Amino acid sequence: MFDSNRVFQLWSYTPTLSRLLLRSNKTAEFTTRVDIMFYRVAAVSLPSQMVGIRIFVVAPTSDLLSLRSEIPRGLLALAVQGDGYRGFIVARSLETHEDDLDYGERSVLATGPWLGP
Repeated sequence: MFDSNRVFQLWSYTPTLSRLLLRSNKTAEFTTRVDIMFYRVAAVSLPSQMVGIRIFVVAPTSDLLSLRSEIPRGLLALAVQGDGYRGFIVARSLETHEDDLDYGERSVLATGPWLGP
């Protein structure tokens, strides 16, 4: 679904909307920022900073997930891996966007109340 060698951060989570935003900001090496927004998030297990990221759908019974309960109908089991970490997100969908906006500017993927930095 998504693969990048950039550094991503766990940027914001909006519980009332069940949205999770991962962001890779501009750096000397990259002149753009990349946002990954997950919608209807039911479970997440990730480090706060991720070097490299690969996101792919797995079976709900996959060993890549450490879930102790069933995945709600209509949601995806997503494995998230990179350099030295492995995690997961259970969500309905995800969307990505790349732009040249600055560090604290609102994600174009965010609608409704914004609780980010």
